Amino acid sequence: MRENKFKVWDNQENEWLEAFHIDEDGRVLVDKGGGLSSYGELYGGQERTTLVRYTGLKDKNGKDIFEGDLLDITSAGGDRGYVPVIFKDGSFGIDVDYWVNEFYPLGTYDSGLYEIVGNIYEHEITQISSNLLKEQE
Repeated sequence: MRENKFKVWDNQENEWLEAFHIDEDGRVLVDKGGGLSSYGELYGGQERTTLVRYTGLKDKNGKDIFEGDLLDITSAGGDRGYVPVIFKDGSFGIDVDYWVNEFYPLGTYDSGLYEIVGNIYEHEITQISSNLLKEQE
């Protein structure tokens, strides 16, 4: 059974929340100096935060992989690219539409084949992809 871990991204402040609690209704609660309060009630709505789930897997460096992480992956054919981790059809995986237009559950890949290079919250895929192109020059 995988360990349940979560991260919370603040969509307004563009930062990860360091200390939070998730109540039984799935609301994000934070302590801003007066005890736990609903982050949405304090700061204008639940859409302010994005709850990010741990996949239960690690990359080739032993780093925990979360939904929304960007992975540097090399295909069996030698193509290399950056793909985000998504949750689809009951599992975490990657949607490699620019290779073969298919979804691959992460568990089908050898973890030695991918490495976390960022995430969709702090980085643009195109920004990271341009860095890859510079590395290959």
